[in-house]
Amino acid sequence: MEQNVTNTETTVNEEVKKAENVVEVVKLDMKAHAEFEAVADTAITTTDDLGKVINSIFGEVFDDYYGCTLKVEYMPNYCAYVVFPMLYFKVLSNEEYRNAKRTAFLPMSEVAADSMVARVQRLSRIAATSGVKVEMTADGKSILEDFVIKNSKINQNVHLEDSFDWTQAYNVIPTENGTFVRVFKLDMFNLLKMIYGDKSADGSKQYYQITPTGTIGAVTQYQKPSNWSLIIMRLDGNNLNYAAKNLGIYMQIPEVSGMPNVNTERLNHH
Repeated sequence: MEQNVTNTETTVNEEVKKAENVVEVVKLDMKAHAEFEAVADTAITTTDDLGKVINSIFGEVFDDYYGCTLKVEYMPNYCAYVVFPMLYFKVLSNEEYRNAKRTAFLPMSEVAADSMVARVQRLSRIAATSGVKVEMTADGKSILEDFVIKNSKINQNVHLEDSFDWTQAYNVIPTENGTFVRVFKLDMFNLLKMIYGDKSADGSKQYYQITPTGTIGAVTQYQKPSNWSLIIMRLDGNNLNYAAKNLGIYMQIPEVSGMPNVNTERLNHH
C-alpha cells in the first residue's frame, strides 16, 4: 500500500513539473583545478618611482652619486618606445672627498698621480674651471661595468685588460650649481635584474621586458611631462622556452637593451 502511495506522489510531481515546464539546471563544480604555468608576471610602475629605487641603490654605494634619468624615446628601428637610463655623479668638495668611502669619479689634472691625497689637493683648482676633467675610479669601473650595454664593451683601440673605453660612456656637465658627470650606454634590463633579481626560487633564469605606455601629467606648450607609466614583465626562462617549443617557434631569450630634470629622490626607509 505504501509503495503505491509513493509511486503516485512521484507521478503527480513529475506531472506538475511537466505542466510548469520546470527545468532542472545542472552545474559543474570543480573541486581541483589544473596548474596554471605562467610564462610571465607583470608589475606596473612609473619612471619616477623606478628612478627612486635606482637612486636608493647607487646612493648607498657611491658618495658622489647624485641621481638618474629614465629617458623614453621612440625608436623607429624597433617601432617602439625604449627607456634609456642615465646616472649622474657630482664633483665633490675637498672635504667631501676626504670623508668619502667610495666614489665613481675623481677630478684629475694634466698628469694623473697615484696618490689619493695628491688628487684631493688639486680639486679646488680643477673644479673652478669649466673644462673639468675627471677619471673613473677602479670601484666605479668594477661596479658599473655590469650595467653596460653588451655590444658597447668591446673596443679594438684599447688594451685587452680594459676592453671597454669608459671615456666614450660619460661626459662632464658644468652648471651653476656644480659640476656633474653623466654616465650613459647603460642596459636597462641589467638594471632591472639588479633591482628585482635574475633567478627564480627554483633557480631558473629570469628576464625582463619594459614597456612605456604613456606620459603622466598634462602636456603644455613649453614642457612635456617626463614621468611615464611603465609595464614591466618578468619572464621565467624555463617556462618561456617550454611555451616557445609548444608554439613551434624559435625564441631567443631577450638580452637586448633598452643637465636634464634629474630624479634625485630615494625611497623612504621606515
